[in-house]
Amino acid sequence: MTEAPAGHLVQRPANRTAYPEVEKATRSSRFFAPRFLVELGIAAATGMCLIGVTGCRLSGAPASFQDLGAGISHTTGLRGSLKTRWVGQAAQYELEIEPIDPLQSAGFSYVVANPPEPLVLHMKLLDATGYAVCEKDVLFPFDPSSPGEADRERGQDLLQTAVGDDGKVVSLSVQGILPCTPQQYKQVDYWDFSTNFPAIAEQDELTKRAAELKVRQEAQKRASLARQKATPSAFYMEGEAEVVGYDTSRNVLQTQLGRNFLVTGQAQQSKASQWASSGVLFRYKCDQRAYCLLTAGGGQSLSVTALQ
Repeated sequence: MTEAPAGHLVQRPANRTAYPEVEKATRSSRFFAPRFLVELGIAAATGMCLIGVTGCRLSGAPASFQDLGAGISHTTGLRGSLKTRWVGQAAQYELEIEPIDPLQSAGFSYVVANPPEPLVLHMKLLDATGYAVCEKDVLFPFDPSSPGEADRERGQDLLQTAVGDDGKVVSLSVQGILPCTPQQYKQVDYWDFSTNFPAIAEQDELTKRAAELKVRQEAQKRASLARQKATPSAFYMEGEAEVVGYDTSRNVLQTQLGRNFLVTGQAQQSKASQWASSGVLFRYKCDQRAYCLLTAGGGQSLSVTALQ
């Protein structure tokens, strides 16, 4: 037994709702609500509407959110801020997830946009003894092919991303329903979370690899453009030649300098055969894709493909 703030005696037994797959976050604050307890006693005695528990209206006012404070995971560098309220027959919650240190925002943004695996934040609402009376998994967006995938409903939960001026994700906010019964919700004292979000060192490594890959890709692109400018295509050419033959089996027009051309289309092939029988002298001009236009006297022309 240890003495907690506000005169509460809190006993923290072994966690009966352990989440071994992920790293346990450090609880940074506890939730104490004296007014909540007073209102609960009054409601029990009089049968009146209790905003904090039933979510009904009192004097026209809607139920207000109770701030359960911040949960912090130093390993992952995440801070979660949770607010809850009871409305109608359900416990509503609002959760905001962001990096603790602004210097870690690049790693946070990269992992959210490029998750290495399905990521989850496991919320636990605990009573004064540290026992989890209500739990819920919040799924991070996991669809790299859909940039707006985070801004949609996941069942009863609505996920939204907040983006900074540089276009990077600075925080995630989630709204939804907690699977708590009224009796469980009345016992809530504070909250905690665990997550399989990559550790800070892993975030830095993922960000570093992505930056190095981008640098290599940009360098390769620049080198490719430079080669294209420095070395004209071997197919870009023009000149004059004389037809010495036409191979009908391969549809190839042959010249005396060994420059051959592939002829396609029946009309073009017929003309090529005539050129071969007459030994036509022609001028050729080919583009970088090896498409050539052959022109001879009298305005005759052939559209062919240069062969090497």
